[in-house]
Amino acid sequence: MYVGVIRGDMPGPIFISDVEPLSQTNFPTEPFGQTAYISRPSVTALTNYLGGLDPDQANPQYQGSGGVPAGVEGTAAVTFPLTLTGSNNVIRVKNVSTASFTAFTIATGTYPTMANLLTAINAALNPAPGVLGIATATTDVATGTLVVIQSTVMGVGSYIAIDTTGNGSTFNTPSNFSSSGTSFTMPTAATIIGSLNPVATPPATGSINVSAANVLANLGASPAAQGAVGIICPHFTETLQVIQSFQVGVMSKFLELTYNPDPTLMPPLTNGPAIQCVQDNGTSAYSAPLPIITAAVHNSPNTGDITITGQSLGNSEYLTATEVRVTGVSPGPGLQSPYVRLGQHVIQKTLSGGTQGVVTPTSIVIPASLLNTTPAVQPGENLNPAPTGVALGVAGSTVEVQFSSLANTNYGTTASLTTVTNGVVTLTGLSYMNANMVGGKITLSGCASSANNGTFFIASYVSASSVTITNPLAVASDGNNGSISWSQPAPILFVVT
Repeated sequence: MYVGVIRGDMPGPIFISDVEPLSQTNFPTEPFGQTAYISRPSVTALTNYLGGLDPDQANPQYQGSGGVPAGVEGTAAVTFPLTLTGSNNVIRVKNVSTASFTAFTIATGTYPTMANLLTAINAALNPAPGVLGIATATTDVATGTLVVIQSTVMGVGSYIAIDTTGNGSTFNTPSNFSSSGTSFTMPTAATIIGSLNPVATPPATGSINVSAANVLANLGASPAAQGAVGIICPHFTETLQVIQSFQVGVMSKFLELTYNPDPTLMPPLTNGPAIQCVQDNGTSAYSAPLPIITAAVHNSPNTGDITITGQSLGNSEYLTATEVRVTGVSPGPGLQSPYVRLGQHVIQKTLSGGTQGVVTPTSIVIPASLLNTTPAVQPGENLNPAPTGVALGVAGSTVEVQFSSLANTNYGTTASLTTVTNGVVTLTGLSYMNANMVGGKITLSGCASSANNGTFFIASYVSASSVTITNPLAVASDGNNGSISWSQPAPILFVVT
């Protein structure tokens, strides 16, 4: 996951404090020190980094840069073993746009690996011991199969070019450089930032693009370019702590449409997210939805079983991450409702009555044999006949799923405030509502009218997609109707049908 600050009006860096701390030492399984300050990328810091200077003495994460030179890469993987002869072993290179190309001859022979080939190219480009020439050869970060030629000059304005095959750069063919030649000039830091992480005017949610193609186009092919990406849009390994920060923790707060860097300013700043999170491809919106139940059905797939469907309900490989609580109807006033709490391991190892227990992200199947509970016998009681089991999971029971310590909730982004009467507001565009939710709370954000944002009590159930809430200050119809975010903060008890 890449996380970038997209607002240009942030008063200071953001501290992502709820991921792995610097004191963590479990190196084999967890990344070290993901807790970090992240800031809007600085033109000065990036310029310094590109040129080989420490961009920010207060942030050791980026210190010790060797600089970022201009680099170009082949268009396809080199095929090995590669044989060079007198007809295909010359590369013509320059690192000053106004200079003439210099021809370098790579030793003829058959090269079995990329490492052997790079050694030979560098021996040709830098023939004098201890004297750095105009270019060096390396390979791309992503695949290790493309030849990269990079300038020995670092930073903004750094330049590298390979001549055309027609002009005598015959090595272009076996190394898969373009026959028409190729070149790259390192843009200014402002240009790079503007392309990879432009400022988003609130309430815009950002347009970060640190994909391999965009990095290549704006930072060149040098492997060192990845370090510059870390200044523009830091990368976090998607551990459980990072995902939960995105879902409900520190990151989630900076992602809210109602976030404001300083709500005390006059005139007020516009609400809108401070950060954007994208997937490891560098451009697609990151998504890690909270657990949500969309259906719970009795007698499915077989008599007495329950099948629960939804999203982010579990992972079959985690063994202990999911827990399901099934609660029956209360046997009478003031009496405890019977319930059973089932761990993932128990569900998955149970095969009875032709039903295999299953836990996946979208489905949980609980065999009937796990859905019976026997009332506890109090000390001194002598019940005759013995109490019989109570079948759970029948219609009217409720189910609750907890996955990776997060209980299932209910949320969406398509709410509307349609009417307001004496402080009672009708909400539509919701999902999976039921009568048991009356008296609970619902949170609205991203409303055009600030009075409509907040957490409110549910007054009545209208339908699976509509409820009423109490908000004496509400304004209807809201200007953002149809795209208002909503969520229910408490775990949802979903009714079995």
